[in-house]
Amino acid sequence: AEDEATAIAVKTALEQFSGELRCFISGDSIVEGENWRQRLRTELRESDLLLLLFTEPTRAWDWCLYEVGLFLSLDDNGGGKPVVCMYNPDADLPSPLATLQGVRATEPDVSRFIARLIRTMDITGGDNPLNANVTDEGIDQAAAVISDQFMGTIHPYYACYRVYLELPADIGEQPTIPSESRIVGSEGTMRIFGRLAGTTTWGELVQSFAADNARWLDEIGRVFGDACGGRISTPTTHTFRAHDGARIFRPELYRLDKKGNTPVAAVVMFTEEVAPSKVGGPVFNRLRIAERYKTEVFDRLETASDPLTDGDVTELTESFDLIREEAKTQNVFEDETLRTSFPDAEMKDAIRNIGLGWDEGVAALGTSRETGDKAGIRTALRSLDELNDRYRAIVGRRYLELLDPDA
Repeated sequence: AEDEATAIAVKTALEQFSGELRCFISGDSIVEGENWRQRLRTELRESDLLLLLFTEPTRAWDWCLYEVGLFLSLDDNGGGKPVVCMYNPDADLPSPLATLQGVRATEPDVSRFIARLIRTMDITGGDNPLNANVTDEGIDQAAAVISDQFMGTIHPYYACYRVYLELPADIGEQPTIPSESRIVGSEGTMRIFGRLAGTTTWGELVQSFAADNARWLDEIGRVFGDACGGRISTPTTHTFRAHDGARIFRPELYRLDKKGNTPVAAVVMFTEEVAPSKVGGPVFNRLRIAERYKTEVFDRLETASDPLTDGDVTELTESFDLIREEAKTQNVFEDETLRTSFPDAEMKDAIRNIGLGWDEGVAALGTSRETGDKAGIRTALRSLDELNDRYRAIVGRRYLELLDPDA
């Protein structure tokens, strides 16, 4: 149905050559109230040739390929009726038809096909050609019309990493993306996860992260659940490291498709976090890291239960570790970094002192984690929160100086 206009244009271009040639198009030829299944079977049985217009490979072609199989099975001559697949020149034949001789939808190839169809009996198998007198000019004009139908097809290109998921039937409101959701399109996203192209479900894609109780999975699940319920969710903030270990990505629910109130498909996009050296200069990046500590770790600590649960500990420490990995790339407390970013001696000394306290706090946090001391974890994080607030104030003041040196 999406290509009905294309099919009608091809039909018109071909039927002009002979009154003996009649093309049947289901959408154009079946009237309201007619038993369409029976009509299709009748037309397929009575037809001498099936011309499949394979326009856009990313669409669902199951029904059309089923009709091809039905056409061949209804052949009383044992499969002797020809099937011709005319396909987009930028794509390949569909794999079930790979053994058939196809026609690339370019003007020269379509011209050769029309000439054989109309001037000879090679394709029709009839006693006489449909029109032996048709001119080359007429054939070329028809070929131009037909090939234009394919060249005019819009091919979407998604300039991002993403997965398109078909959701299970009748899922209702879900607290997370169902693991059995089927991956339909991935745009090269498999390599982020170190997976092969044959990965078929969301659960299979993220299974290694799910085993580690990754916080980003909980977040994207929360956003998905809100979307299922028709609610706008707060943005995701948690990230994960790609399989190659070099890149960091943040998931986003880009789209949720519904039929009525039932979610049927979703698009999850993975945005690569820009390398810190490319965003706003070194002082801005240090301020950004401090803000991430504040919002993703220390503010969450204030809303966590007391005593901390195992889930709280996992969430807080994993977030802390992830931000700390990024902070390491900034050389936050090294003398050379301080010299280039903070010319004021008082600022440098203050940050150095914060750095010493930070190292002690991180060591205390590590000891408490090793011993499972949840109270110690809370104490260590609160100490680090105080140091982070002092650091944020100093770096924020320096950043404002850089924005407005005359202030």
